[in-house]
Amino acid sequence: NGILSGTFINSICTEDVQASLEDKQPPTMVNISLDTSEVSQGGSLRVNVQTSDDACGVEEVYVTAAGPSDVFQFYALMNEHATDNDSTDDIFTPVIEIDSCDETGQWIIDSINIRDKSVMSQYYSYSPNVSSTHDSYFNSTVSNYQTSNFEILKFQVSMK
Repeated sequence: NGILSGTFINSICTEDVQASLEDKQPPTMVNISLDTSEVSQGGSLRVNVQTSDDACGVEEVYVTAAGPSDVFQFYALMNEHATDNDSTDDIFTPVIEIDSCDETGQWIIDSINIRDKSVMSQYYSYSPNVSSTHDSYFNSTVSNYQTSNFEILKFQVSMK
């Protein structure tokens, strides 16, 4: 049936293991939110990303943020980034560190990349020429590009 299962035993722990031989779908984002809508220069911002995967589970979530001068007509440049590969109930919480010299004003989470344990991934991005009319992330897989149901996350960076 394409499923391996068993018990993994080492000197530290015993774990039941079940892994699929066939991962047919990339992981998906179920929900995304910020822990706050404002952060001071030198502060940090937690991005909460709830994920789902059809077979082997999500390995890592990578997010990027762009400041006011990083957003152009057709793309946004990454200014800060964070990765989380330790989830609780499929919720990953990468923490974006805002430098003390980062510019103030409205920032956006401009991309979210979700990678599963079989190295399939799903990429959500802010594309100003598309997102400005839809105010949602542009979702891309290998063969499909479409507007997602996830609203662009914005936050304010203020002076220290």
